[in-house]
Amino acid sequence: MQSVRNGTAIWLTIGLSVGLFFVAHYFEGNEKYTVVVVFQSLETTVTILILVATGFIGLAWRWRIFQGWLVTIPDISGPWSGNIVPLGNEDDEPNTIPMDVSVSQTLFSVVVVMNTSAMKSRSFAANLSRDSRTGEVQLVYTYSSDPQIPEREANPRHDGTAILSIQGPQMRGRYFTDRRTRGQIELNRGVG
Repeated sequence: MQSVRNGTAIWLTIGLSVGLFFVAHYFEGNEKYTVVVVFQSLETTVTILILVATGFIGLAWRWRIFQGWLVTIPDISGPWSGNIVPLGNEDDEPNTIPMDVSVSQTLFSVVVVMNTSAMKSRSFAANLSRDSRTGEVQLVYTYSSDPQIPEREANPRHDGTAILSIQGPQMRGRYFTDRRTRGQIELNRGVG
């Protein structure tokens, strides 16, 4: 998952490092650049960079000011609700199943947990990306589904993959499973 623009992040880090070095050198009251003085200023610079990076990775990446030019992915964490529509034979009547989804997200990872009245699934691999040409954001995840015990005969445990396009407060897409089933997913941000 490429969450940040690498080139921008590298140049931003270099510029911040150089700036912090000279600020640290100035505020430490040093006039000369001896080996000891340079290492003292580098120590201060690295400490501040670690604190800034920790704050950015932990929280600030979600801030609107960083979206687009530095952070390439939106913050989709939180509750979602909607429907899953399994697709069967052409003769079958579509069966809409309500579901709730919880997305846990950091700058570098995404975990998706889906609940229906009959089962719970949890992602074990997920990727959130933005197409650099079209700007489309997609969440792709592979999950294991664990049905409620009374449902396991009709709906056995299975693994599957979902591919969802994200457009603002909506996610829509499709899924398919190792049981050779497939269907559509539609979600809206927040609990309905």
